[in-house]
Amino acid sequence: MKPTFIQSPLWLIAILTLFTTCGHDQDAGETPSPADIYITIDSEGVLAYAQPGDEVPDFISMYNGEADYQARTHGAANLVTELVPGQQVNWILEQHEGLKIVGFDFQVLEGDDFFSAPVVQPDGSWTTDVAPDAAIGSVIKYSVLFEINGQQYWWDPLAKISTST
Repeated sequence: MKPTFIQSPLWLIAILTLFTTCGHDQDAGETPSPADIYITIDSEGVLAYAQPGDEVPDFISMYNGEADYQARTHGAANLVTELVPGQQVNWILEQHEGLKIVGFDFQVLEGDDFFSAPVVQPDGSWTTDVAPDAAIGSVIKYSVLFEINGQQYWWDPLAKISTST
């Protein structure tokens, strides 16, 4: 008599596969891929229409990931970036003469303060890490402070902790 599926060891393999792959976006202990946030600033527009110290969202475009940046889609100054606990975040500024990010100011809107202090990199980008124990649903509004030819301006996007990116 030929064994049925239930009588064969294949059912156990199928059940184990189901339990280990369903509902998990990331394996335990696996480091999530970095979140790269690309930034473009219309320096000429800022200098023509804003005063030093102004919030200038109309002249900023931020992109979640290189694909959106290259295609110039979904760019916004009030960008919301969804992150997962333990993820690295990289802010990458399109380079122009006299333009640089000089710092960040974080304000917790909901939940936990999940960012460590950002650090400037040799290429001018900034990097930070999301706390590995960041609470799902936490939201931070953060100001990006930047300079054009020594004059400072800012804008403020959002970051939130999700179960997956």
